[in-house]
Amino acid sequence: MADQQPTISFTKGDAKRTNGEVDTKIPTYNRAPPRHRSTGDAMKSFWWNPEKREFLGRTGVSWGKIGLFYLVFYSFLAAFFAACMAAFYTTLDTEHTPKYTGDESLLANPGLGIRPRTNLEENHPVIIYSPSGSFSYGDYIDSIDDFFKTYNNRSDLQSKYINCKEDDHIITGEICDFDLGMTKTSCTQEDNWGYTTNSPCILLKLNKMIGWLPHPTKHFSSLPQGLQDHINSLNDTNALSKNVWVWCESQEVEIEQPAPGLPLSFFPYTNQPGYLAPFVMVRLIDVPLEVDVKVKCRAWADNILPRMNRRALGQLDIDIKLH
Repeated sequence: MADQQPTISFTKGDAKRTNGEVDTKIPTYNRAPPRHRSTGDAMKSFWWNPEKREFLGRTGVSWGKIGLFYLVFYSFLAAFFAACMAAFYTTLDTEHTPKYTGDESLLANPGLGIRPRTNLEENHPVIIYSPSGSFSYGDYIDSIDDFFKTYNNRSDLQSKYINCKEDDHIITGEICDFDLGMTKTSCTQEDNWGYTTNSPCILLKLNKMIGWLPHPTKHFSSLPQGLQDHINSLNDTNALSKNVWVWCESQEVEIEQPAPGLPLSFFPYTNQPGYLAPFVMVRLIDVPLEVDVKVKCRAWADNILPRMNRRALGQLDIDIKLH
């Protein structure tokens, strides 16, 4: 007689096996879809679910736990950052000199600065004004006036100024007295620096760079012809080695620049209180109206780069227009 196969019978919610096996219950599941809720009800439930007492999907205990975690976490980050900054500042002399100066600095040399301060367009200083309209040149006059305040009020400072007309470098802490007569310029405050006329004045200086020493140029033939003629007119065989030279040229206008030298005795700058930076004054003579005048100015020394990485350093291309 062939072996009898077990049979399985199903009833509602049950499954039975014969041959003496124990009956096994099969669980029943409710396959009905969840009750449909409107968007407004869903949003209200998300903001506050009174059944589960949840706010934004979390109970008060859950919010407490996560809040405590982030409080500890961000407190640790803040303390770690503060400790790192404190350790970093111990390596700096914030009262006197920056961490890196000279050859260690990202700056190869100081840039050539200009007064009046102007808006920069395409990395060029642009001066636009009307001699008959004070609203157009008032800011230019104020900018130069502000620069001269320190020079005019230096007698009020307690710093001790010394005569530095020789070509020796100053000793740390000393401050050279810059005689405004050294500029030999016709530009004056009473004349509003020429901005009420069509012969405006421009002030040029090297930006302050702590510890930087200029190396006077040794290549006389590389200088512009006009600057060569000026140096020869000084009748001083050592004039070339005593100054950093700042010279401007333009094809559209004549330029008056009687004293284009910055004496070496004013360098290096060591963050001395009351330091007076040397500067030169140039005047543009009879700038025509409605003409785009371009002036190229450059500082000449062996360790001054005119440009670096598309940035102007020891050179300025100035655009001037009168209307």
